[in-house]
Amino acid sequence: MVNIDILKKRGGMAVIVASVIPEKDYENQIKLISKKLDDFHFIPEFRMDLWTNNQKDYIEKYMKIVDDYSLPNIFTFRTEELSIADQIYKIPLNHENSILDIDISIISRNSINYPQNRTILSSHFSNPLEFRNRFEKLAKYGKVAIKLASTFDSENILDILWYVKHTDGERILSIVPQGNENQSLRIVSALTVSDFIYSSFDKPVIAGQYNMELLFKILEMIY
Repeated sequence: MVNIDILKKRGGMAVIVASVIPEKDYENQIKLISKKLDDFHFIPEFRMDLWTNNQKDYIEKYMKIVDDYSLPNIFTFRTEELSIADQIYKIPLNHENSILDIDISIISRNSINYPQNRTILSSHFSNPLEFRNRFEKLAKYGKVAIKLASTFDSENILDILWYVKHTDGERILSIVPQGNENQSLRIVSALTVSDFIYSSFDKPVIAGQYNMELLFKILEMIY
């Protein structure tokens, strides 16, 4: 069974996560991802909330094919509707190769018993003053992986990276600077505090993402 240990940095090199927007021809898409894994070490993140066919039955069919290829993966779905979140996140719970990426606003309100060793707790924020409280709040959930995405200026992001670097405690963590102006800080984050770093498999999910293959080459040259 896959768990968050596969996201731990090894030998100093951050684990690459490649965000995937599911396509209509998902069988060929999953086949292509499987082939890419022969050449590059990465973990696909399936952004089910960005798929036009994000109904439960389509997602179940998609994840069945993912299982057929035995792909370790991160399952991400963003919604403010608790009932929808509970329904959708029950799907990856039944797939042992899936890690669940769940926003803290949902997990604090729902009734599903998420396995800590298969959970990434995510939070997005734009105010640097919020960061320390948010970081401490997420740490209280136990031995889960933590993802914090930020959208503010580079100076404040560097302050956050410095703070995390000098904070005691073991954790599996990713600090994700967002925006094209902060793209290079994704590399800084991967080199300093982040165990795993996000990229795009094909189409960028958000501004500032490196393409997975380019990111792999950059990190490989550094290490």
